[in-house]
Amino acid sequence: MIQLVVCPACGKPGIFVGARSYYSRGWPAKCRACGGLAYDRPHGPAAAFGCLLGPLRELMIFPILAACILFPWAVVIGILILIPAVIFYRRYRRGRPEPVTRFRSITPEESHRAYLRAFATYLAVLVGVVVALIWAAHAR
Repeated sequence: MIQLVVCPACGKPGIFVGARSYYSRGWPAKCRACGGLAYDRPHGPAAAFGCLLGPLRELMIFPILAACILFPWAVVIGILILIPAVIFYRRYRRGRPEPVTRFRSITPEESHRAYLRAFATYLAVLVGVVVALIWAAHAR
């Protein structure tokens, strides 16, 4: 199913999105109305390891309980700092308007830099894995 999404640059419906479409900073969508570039998802290691955030959020209760038991005064001080920070964040967040579309604008230069950064990151990970495998083979 293909749907038409509002472009963040011109505000007109011009980005075609399919069920399996993926538009990131390195591979953005192009608006058919104005020619602007837009993306809706991150890419790179943050997106690849984002699936680990769910289990980590569920496991965070154990370090919090350990900190409460071992360092009660530090927890009290942290809470006293955290409460005003949360109040300030919620007041600031409430004033911001909701976006019309899930897409965000990007320039061609930013898109090219993001593409090169993702390529360099994947290449570095590949080189690291190869070096680790060679090291493990020679360690025997």
